[in-house]
Amino acid sequence: MDYSGFLNFASNLAMEAGAFLKRFRGEGHLDIQAKVAGLDFVTNADKTAQKMIFESIAATYPDHGFIGEEDGLGNDGARALLRDGAERLFWVVDPLDGTLNYIRGLNGYSVSIALVRGTKPVVGVVYAPVEDELYSACEGGGAFKNGMPISASDCRDIHNALIIPSVPLTDMDLRDKMLAINSRLSRITLNTRIFGSAAVEISHVAHAGVDAYFEYGIYPWDVAAGVIIAREAGAIASSLDGREYELGDPGILVSAEGIHMAMVEAIGFDGK
Repeated sequence: MDYSGFLNFASNLAMEAGAFLKRFRGEGHLDIQAKVAGLDFVTNADKTAQKMIFESIAATYPDHGFIGEEDGLGNDGARALLRDGAERLFWVVDPLDGTLNYIRGLNGYSVSIALVRGTKPVVGVVYAPVEDELYSACEGGGAFKNGMPISASDCRDIHNALIIPSVPLTDMDLRDKMLAINSRLSRITLNTRIFGSAAVEISHVAHAGVDAYFEYGIYPWDVAAGVIIAREAGAIASSLDGREYELGDPGILVSAEGIHMAMVEAIGFDGK
């Protein structure tokens, strides 16, 4: 199937939503609400951007499904919806990935829009409005940054790998577990970076800015677009134990092919 028309639509929509977010951060009144234990947040900017994206998709592709971060679905709910509608195309959207960055006036937030068939992303767009960086891909078409082809790194030695070890937001036991993994990895890798937006972080793996990213406690809207971009760039997207990543899995590892198994072994995730 030719997905190029969907890709062009998603690219334009992500840039439109990103321009709104950038403008609103400078001019609008930011209404901030805590979602979970005062550790995760949503703003009126998130909600307005999602509404803009949803309305545009509904008007253009009325037969398609839609899953957005602000709909309140968890991993199980999103996975069930995607599996039950396996023959239907779904748009999976994070209207503002990196909300805490946005609230604090930091760069690195993004708009993430993916088109999904079943639990497989087939189109992905990630737009970072402050940096004006548009990452895009569709199945079988390669990956691009601002229209230029990109590819994941050829790193083959974990000791030379620059990695992104994300830290869970709200589960303190899981945060401790992941920090312990991060500590172990810090001794056998080159160094670490954390950007605060999963969509941006996976895109950095796709264009070889970093060599690997991993996280637990992730949702489909955080990573759907990034997964297809990374895969089309030649990276591997798996669960933390090495199985092929499927939307709804709570853990994800995206890495250069040459260090993937070494990352799985070093993470040593037991699924708990």
